[in-house]
Amino acid sequence: MERSLDVERRGARLRALLIDPYAGSREGLRVSLEAEGCLVEATADAPRALALMRAGGFDLAVIDLDFSPARGIAQSAWGLARLFRVFNPGAPLVLLAAELRRDLEIEAACVGATLVLEKPINPARLLAVVRQLRTETAQG
Repeated sequence: MERSLDVERRGARLRALLIDPYAGSREGLRVSLEAEGCLVEATADAPRALALMRAGGFDLAVIDLDFSPARGIAQSAWGLARLFRVFNPGAPLVLLAAELRRDLEIEAACVGATLVLEKPINPARLLAVVRQLRTETAQG
């Protein structure tokens, strides 16, 4: 898996982008990812997320699909997922969904999602992706 940022330069710490509109969820996921040794950029703000994506260098993204225009975020979560893939083509993409449905799984495959997790999130499943990524990075 191609990495756009030299992980060795950061002492094998993975850089994760976390986009979640819910402060409690965002904080819990941030803490879990940091406990696993990730450097986490967490936001609920689409313009900030886009700026971070453009800068590139993420080893992983976690995006909650529950973005709502009522929250003032102009870009949908699906749009953010597509843009993440453009700016970070080799990085795993984990999507968070209120419920798993066949149409959602098809759309997730279209944006190149690595995994779709149903809420409430089981942190162990997310951290398994981080551990696998760290193993691949160490080997490669």
